[in-house]
Amino acid sequence: MDSNCIPYEQTIEPTTLAFAYVPFQQPCPLYEPLEGTLEGTIFPGLNL
Repeated sequence: MDSNCIPYEQTIEPTTLAFAYVPFQQPCPLYEPLEGTLEGTIFPGLNL
C-alpha cells in the first residue's frame, strides 16, 4: 500500500478549504429589449 494514501477507516477532521471572493456587481446600463435580442445579451459588457 502506498504510504501517502489514507485508509478508508481513518476519518479526516473537518477543515476550511477555501474562501470565496465575490465582489459586488456594479450597476451598468442595459440594452433595450429589442437591441438585446439582436445582440444576444442585454449587458453591453458581455457583447465582445
